[in-house]
Amino acid sequence: MKNHFTLSLIFLFTIISNTYSQSDYGNTEQFRHFRNRRLLISNWQINQLADSGALIVRLKSNKKAIDLLKRENKLTAAKEIEKQTYQLNKLIVRAFYKHYNFSKLYFIYDYSSDSLLKGYKKGFFLDTNLNRNTDIEMKEKFYLIAEKDKIVQSSIGFVPEHEASKVSETGAPVKDVAIVIKNKYGHQLKSPFPYYIKGQNVLKYEMYVQKLVNNFTKFKEKNPRKSYSDDIKPFLY
Repeated sequence: MKNHFTLSLIFLFTIISNTYSQSDYGNTEQFRHFRNRRLLISNWQINQLADSGALIVRLKSNKKAIDLLKRENKLTAAKEIEKQTYQLNKLIVRAFYKHYNFSKLYFIYDYSSDSLLKGYKKGFFLDTNLNRNTDIEMKEKFYLIAEKDKIVQSSIGFVPEHEASKVSETGAPVKDVAIVIKNKYGHQLKSPFPYYIKGQNVLKYEMYVQKLVNNFTKFKEKNPRKSYSDDIKPFLY
């Protein structure tokens, strides 16, 4: 039994290590190099967000499902999904507006992601009533994305920015969480950055946002801005 337990721990450690090791290291020295890279990139991300960045909360619109129901003339079902989606998003927006103060804050629907990635900074941001407000313009160059989603067993290591738009997360979903943080290309951030908040009860979303701010604040306090070498700079975006 003891040997079986030990083997199980080794197997679990191997799985966790492979999250970061598959393409990034094959020996101890490479592992240390990758760990150092994670620390520096996380350090840059939290300081960039705090000093001159923005958090963009991406809201699920369920647009495809609603449009399909309307095309099939299932208007009652479409209206019900629209109502539920609005109520959920309203709770999320209210929670962030009330408790998030770590950086500038913006809201978009998921179907505006392409416009955001193409560099547009105006025309699709949402106000507190979830209406598009063309007067809202994002001034910040650096931003991270927050959304209610699944965290995944990451399938990618760190990708230099010139390749990032060609790479997608394809890892297996691990679990639904209240908030997961991603970079502008939709890649889930990596530890030690506090990149997710557990929870599934939308009625507790204010508490989840408070935890997010608390985690960001503590991580920032422990990670004053460092100097970043030239080999790290391609990953700072």
